[in-house]
Amino acid sequence: MAGGMEVQPLKLLFSGDLHIGRASARWPEDLPAERAYAAGAWADMVDLAIEQQVTAVCLSGDVADENNRFFEAIGPLEQGIRRLAERGIRTIAVAGNHDHTVLGRLADQFSPDQFTLLGRGGRWERVTLKADGQSLHIDGWSFPDRHVSRNPLHDYEMEQAEGAGDRTAVLGLIHGDLDNPASPYAPLELARLRSLPFAGWLIGHIHAPRLIAPDDGPFVLYPGSPQALDPGETGLHGPWLAEVSGGSIHPPTQRPRSPIAYIGATVDLTDLADEEAVEQALYAEARDQARQLTGESENLECLVLRLTLTGRTPMAGRLGRLLQRLENELTSTAGLRLVVDRIEDLTLPAIDLDQHATTNTAPGTLARLLKALDEQEAAGAQPSEGEDEAALLQEAREVLEQVCRSPHFAALEPIDMTDHMVRDHLRQQSRQLLAALVSQKQDA
Repeated sequence: MAGGMEVQPLKLLFSGDLHIGRASARWPEDLPAERAYAAGAWADMVDLAIEQQVTAVCLSGDVADENNRFFEAIGPLEQGIRRLAERGIRTIAVAGNHDHTVLGRLADQFSPDQFTLLGRGGRWERVTLKADGQSLHIDGWSFPDRHVSRNPLHDYEMEQAEGAGDRTAVLGLIHGDLDNPASPYAPLELARLRSLPFAGWLIGHIHAPRLIAPDDGPFVLYPGSPQALDPGETGLHGPWLAEVSGGSIHPPTQRPRSPIAYIGATVDLTDLADEEAVEQALYAEARDQARQLTGESENLECLVLRLTLTGRTPMAGRLGRLLQRLENELTSTAGLRLVVDRIEDLTLPAIDLDQHATTNTAPGTLARLLKALDEQEAAGAQPSEGEDEAALLQEAREVLEQVCRSPHFAALEPIDMTDHMVRDHLRQQSRQLLAALVSQKQDA
C-alpha cells in the first residue's frame, strides 16, 4: 500500500493453439456457421480481455493454422490486436510450428507496445511488463522453422544475463512437446522447466488443457485450444486468467467459453432387454452430460458425444440398426444442440464366460481369451501370459504397428504402442466377435 492506495495485481490472459483458419468438426448446419470458426474464439477472447481489464494477452504459438491460411488469419488477428491496443492491452506471443512465418509478418505491422513476438529465430528474448506497481518478466522462444528437434531449454541463459539481484517474477512462454524427447516439435523436459528460476510456464502445442500446479515450484500450463476443434479434444476449453502480485504469479484459472464441447462417455447396458430401454439409457446419459456442461461452461451451444456401450445384455450383437439410426442424429437437450458422433458397442451377451470357457467351441475359445486378457489387465502392467496369449498379443502388435506405418497416417505423430493398448484392442474385438457368434447361435 502506497499513499493510501492499494496496489492492484497485474492481470494476464493466457491462450494458445487457436489455429485461426480452422473450424470445429461436427458443427450442426442449423447453428450460425461463424460460431464454428476459431476466429470467433479469438474475437471472444479479445472481448474477455477488455472486460477483465488485463495488462496483456499472452499467446503460446500456433495462433494461425498454417502458412497457407495467412489471409484467413491475418484480418481477424489484426483487428483483435488493434482493439486490445486501443484499450492499452498489449499482445505478446511466441511462434509455434504452424505459424513460425505468419506471426513474424504480423509483428512487422505493429509497434512492440501493441504486439510483441518474442524469440524470433529460435533465440530467447525478454520483455518486461509494468502496471500498477507490479512488474513481470516474460522470457520467450519461437520456432525458427517447421521442425525443431533440439530442446530449446538447453540454450536458455537469460537468468544469468539479468544478474542475481532481480526479484521480478519470470513467466516462460514457449511452444513445445513436453516429456517426448524424440519429438520434432521442440521437445521439453518437465524436470528442466521446474529447475529454472521461473514463477510459471505457458506452453503451446497440445490442444487439451492441462495445468500442473505443484505446492512448490513453478506452475506449467498448456492452455489448450480456446475452442475445441475436433472430437479428440474432449472436455472444457477456453482461455485462462492469471494475476501477478507480490513478486509471484498466482496459478491461472480457466474461463470455459468454447461454443462446442466433445465428450466421451461410457454407458452400461447390463440387463437391458430391448431397444427402447437402450435408447432411453443413451438419451439419459446425453442429458446428464449436457446438464453438467451447461453448469460449467459460459457460451456452450453444441455437445458432440462419443458413446461406448458396455455390460452384458440380451441385446448384445443386435444393436446395429438402432446405433446406425442414432449416430449422426441431431437433437436438443438442456438448451444444447446434441450430436451423436460415434457409438462403439463393446457389450457382451448375457452369458456366463466361465461356462463357455469349458466348451470346445468358437465361443469357448473367445471366452477363454477374454478371461485371460481380463486377468492380465487386472494383474497390472506386466502380467504373466500363456504361450498362446503371448503369441496372439505379439501378432496383434505387429498388425497394429503396420497399420500405424501406413502412408495414410504419415502426417500424424508416431504412436508408442503399449501393451495396454494392444490388450485393449484385442479385448474390444473379442467382445464384438463373441457377441456376434452367440447371437448367431441363438437365432439358429
